[in-house]
Amino acid sequence: MAIWHDIVDTYLFPARVARRNKGAIAGEPTLLAYLLLAALVSLFSRLPDLVSQDLGAEAVRRLIAAQFATSMLFGPLFFYFIAIVSRFIAYLVGGKGTGAGARYALFWPLVALQPVVILIEIARESSLPPLVQAVISGLGAIFFLYVWLTFLIVMERPSAEKPASQP
Repeated sequence: MAIWHDIVDTYLFPARVARRNKGAIAGEPTLLAYLLLAALVSLFSRLPDLVSQDLGAEAVRRLIAAQFATSMLFGPLFFYFIAIVSRFIAYLVGGKGTGAGARYALFWPLVALQPVVILIEIARESSLPPLVQAVISGLGAIFFLYVWLTFLIVMERPSAEKPASQP
């Protein structure tokens, strides 16, 4: 149940969640699982749009297969690259974090903000005016950037650990 509390807290207090989890960043398998979970939920949220297109069954199957490959293979590669670049930029400006911290700072918001992605897809599929759809998508993107940068800043700050006293 802790993951659900972290997701809700990410919406309300992203810096608090980042600070709480900074000392116990999950290993690489867990970080990859976060990323793949976000990719899978995002893929499933786009399926109704793919199926509703007026194409033949074979074309829809090919389109879904292409979306699956893009989401589950190329998407993670892209986000690993973004995490590397963000870590490098943070290092250039004096960040003291780690590569794992930069990956966590990007991958966790991708997981936590999947309800926003689903809301955006619902808005796209509904009969809302295009301006409203654009506003919802824009607000979702801004909120993601805010949470990601908040997490990245927390992960790149030096830990406030007290140095061990020397005799």
